[in-house]
Amino acid sequence: MILEPETQRLGLTTLPPEILHNVLCFVRPRDLARVSRTNKHLNNFVQNNGPLCREIYLRLLDDPSESAASADLDWQHELQDFVRLTRVCDKAWREKAPELSFVHDVVVRVLKRSSCTDRTSVKRTRNAVTFSPSRNTALLAQIFADESTRREFLCQSFIWQRARGKGKYFDRPPKPEHQMSAKLHCLYGVPQLDTAMIGKGSAEVTPTDQTYEDAEQHGIFAYALAKVYDLRDFHPHATWGPFLADDSGRVDWERLEAIMIVIKHGISRMGLEEEHLLFDICWNRPFDGAWKNSYVPMPFIRPAEDDLDKEDPFGVSGTYLRVICFLDYGDFFNFNFHNGVVEHTGELVTNDMPRPVVSVGEAARLMMMKIHVTKIEKLEGRDEDKGPDAVVVHFAGFTELLHGFGSQNLSSTIKGKVRFTPDGEVRWTTISVFAGQERWSSEGIQIGGPKSAKCIVGNWFDVNHDPTGPVGPSAFWKISDRDPEVNDDKFSTSDVLPWFSPSGNGPVPDEVEAEEIILDDHSISGSETDD
Repeated sequence: MILEPETQRLGLTTLPPEILHNVLCFVRPRDLARVSRTNKHLNNFVQNNGPLCREIYLRLLDDPSESAASADLDWQHELQDFVRLTRVCDKAWREKAPELSFVHDVVVRVLKRSSCTDRTSVKRTRNAVTFSPSRNTALLAQIFADESTRREFLCQSFIWQRARGKGKYFDRPPKPEHQMSAKLHCLYGVPQLDTAMIGKGSAEVTPTDQTYEDAEQHGIFAYALAKVYDLRDFHPHATWGPFLADDSGRVDWERLEAIMIVIKHGISRMGLEEEHLLFDICWNRPFDGAWKNSYVPMPFIRPAEDDLDKEDPFGVSGTYLRVICFLDYGDFFNFNFHNGVVEHTGELVTNDMPRPVVSVGEAARLMMMKIHVTKIEKLEGRDEDKGPDAVVVHFAGFTELLHGFGSQNLSSTIKGKVRFTPDGEVRWTTISVFAGQERWSSEGIQIGGPKSAKCIVGNWFDVNHDPTGPVGPSAFWKISDRDPEVNDDKFSTSDVLPWFSPSGNGPVPDEVEAEEIILDDHSISGSETDD
């Protein structure tokens, strides 16, 4: 055997740039920094190498070229941020709390840049699976799989701090970190109901803290319920909806978080997740569908030729499932008007204090809603080139009760409108009409943005804003599309077909290969905290 002379052996530093690029594009993202520290030649090659970082990024994540958020990307910065996100969210990373703002910004950015792997061929894997496949959401779901990560980043809003004995007084205005954590929780999409998420034994809760004993007894649901049904939050400055009470029209993510917890509790009590895949898909799949245009139409419905549907930037027309919850009015009235003393201390409740939690039963109702666009209104004083920001989409339709009142027929007509909020979220307003009289109204925000597969989450109230209520939480989500050949005043087979999908764990969408979304020590995560 003849050995080559030492001088003829080739190393990475001797390779032509195009070959070196093809070698390094298969390096783990977290190892790229280590490669650059090996020697000066590799450092010069890796630093500011946008094409290399782009190729590594696209091996793991969605191609953001289809999203409006993709212009002028700094690929090296994006890759570094994603790698840091996986490290910060790793179980071994000890100081997570200071990283909340960073985690929030990166997660929101990654979701905005989500896209299906092939939009031309995307289809539903099952009739009830309404979202399109995304590598971004699959990776984020695995990054947040650890309980400690979810507790530190998703469970830090005011209701969680109150459950830990730290929330005696409201924060006015709300703390930014509370809003960021609540928004992450909403985008995650699976409300955390486990008492363990409150954090027994943490430094924030002392063994003698009576509040934790209450939290262990009632769970986070009781604190969410106390926020959702507090009439003091329903006033003109928040337009009676899930908005900040400063006349800005911006979303109050802490309120949305509390509403999602209460709705999820109601769905679980009715056993709907075990009976219907539609509920499992929408309420038990982390991050799935929580991005713009993630909704996938039914495959056998022809696109509508109606000009209004073509011009609608929100994808309003279609069939929706809706869940509303409410308290017995006696319990509701007592909670708001006869609940003015803090238990254990006897302290009077003031306007800057949350009401004491109470053990009351909550009822839930399930409805199906069919709506269609009736008018698209261009907002005055705005340029047409501003696109969907410059329009309000009006709709009308009807609802039918599916669960909750036995054989009673409580159908109603419904109307409303959809538009953007000042901070770019999608706002839905609905008005329910019984026997020709407007009775109930609701305000909600579509989680994930326009045409997302996630819920429109908000609250309902008396259309005349009765100061004594009642009020309650509401959520609805699209399950099917409008068939232009079917009467808009009745349900068709295509409207209800997803309802009959069997329960169980739906598949990972076909277009995402399993090996592409696994995060382990051989991919981009790990327990190290250097670099």
